[in-house]
Amino acid sequence: MKPFNLFFLGLVFLVSCSKENQTQDNHIFSEGPVVVRGQILNAESKTVQLENLELTGRVKNVVKLDSLGNFEISINILSPHDNFLIHNGQMLTIFTEPNDTIIISADGRNFKKTISFSGSNAIFNKSLKLFFEEFLEQLETNEFFIKKRDLSPSEFKVFAYDFFELMETKIDSIIKITQPQENAIEWMRNYVKYRLAEDLIEYGNHHKENLTPDYYDFENDYLLTGEFELQCSQYYEDFINKYYLGYKLSQVDGFKEMATNYREQTYDGLKSSFEFIDKNISIPIVKNLSITRFCNMYVEKDYLIVDSIFNTFTTYVHDITCQNFILKRLDNKKNKIALVDNLEELSNTDFIGEIFQKIRNENHGKVLYIDVWGTWCGGCLSAFPTSNKLYKELDRNKIEFIYLCVNSTKENWQEIVNEYELKGKNYLLTQDQSAMLSEKFNFHGVPRYIIIDKNGKIIDYNAKHPYSSALKVELQELAEI
Repeated sequence: MKPFNLFFLGLVFLVSCSKENQTQDNHIFSEGPVVVRGQILNAESKTVQLENLELTGRVKNVVKLDSLGNFEISINILSPHDNFLIHNGQMLTIFTEPNDTIIISADGRNFKKTISFSGSNAIFNKSLKLFFEEFLEQLETNEFFIKKRDLSPSEFKVFAYDFFELMETKIDSIIKITQPQENAIEWMRNYVKYRLAEDLIEYGNHHKENLTPDYYDFENDYLLTGEFELQCSQYYEDFINKYYLGYKLSQVDGFKEMATNYREQTYDGLKSSFEFIDKNISIPIVKNLSITRFCNMYVEKDYLIVDSIFNTFTTYVHDITCQNFILKRLDNKKNKIALVDNLEELSNTDFIGEIFQKIRNENHGKVLYIDVWGTWCGGCLSAFPTSNKLYKELDRNKIEFIYLCVNSTKENWQEIVNEYELKGKNYLLTQDQSAMLSEKFNFHGVPRYIIIDKNGKIIDYNAKHPYSSALKVELQELAEI
């Protein structure tokens, strides 16, 4: 897959309702607080993470367990949606609605298998747990991923439809066991529906040269039609992302230029993406979610640009929920800066101290460009060739590149480091280290770039992307000061 496509597949474009889709607003948009609390016995990690798959953007929340394994996460959400609950690398999908209090208990030695629910939406989440256990078993039994790799397009399409029809029958069995409420039933059915779409699209991305003209004939089957579809946020947004932005828009004239401009991290680059999407997407939901997500990604990159462009953003996205989401993300950035100032403080921080002690000791007097990435992040991987090129052009006696891989397995990390021949110093962080790094630098997604000057002072917590033409000059100037 070409790098610029990977960049966009790495972004997650989440869904919002347009003014032309107001029939669901009373149900979908009902802002309110959520509390997730509980106890993890025999914890094998010292943190718990709740990643909100909010309709207008993802936000990660990290808390420490106390000495007894207790924790509590309090958040505010804009709508009912999926979340990832993560402990020691094990990830479980749970569902939350505004005003929920969800209580869990689990054994950390087998977090996903032993978790139980009480409080709000307990039956809903019990149903999802059973559903995913059955789903994973059927994926393995039917050799789904092997066939996804080896079958021809027409063969895989038939196989995929048959497989997800089988999963529909499994849902019927789960309903008999748990007797969940209507929205839980519809959530599982929509998961099957949109996961099928994602697998078909992903197959198409990897087998482009063999596709028949009618391969993507399923578009109209997946446009928003029902009351509960937006609640299955993970795979509805994946369908929008991979079909519209990964497939359809990538064929439009000007797409590659727009992608390049966007990655420059400038006001004009962000505004040009608004204009391109507005011109080339006519479906209001898709247009809203795309522009909102582009804007949200820039909050992480440079919130000052988003602050300055917000009024322009509202001329393209009229939906109040989307606007409020961006405003809240901006407020969070303005009111909560990074919690560390220099390498010395990082060297004395829980979990990550040892790594930063080593970084400090091995790179005395050098400017450090830190790249925080994950093996699953398309945007991270697509930047590596540019990063390698930049590294070769800089004075290695004065400037060092540090790669911190988060939330990834050792096998995947080593494979990517070797495949992309990453120059500089490479480190794999544990789940606890990844969580602490995110907390200290106040970021919720990757890639993330940080610059530390030769005196060990952190001078940019959200540095320019390797694609930026200004980055090379900035690093060189810092090295000569």
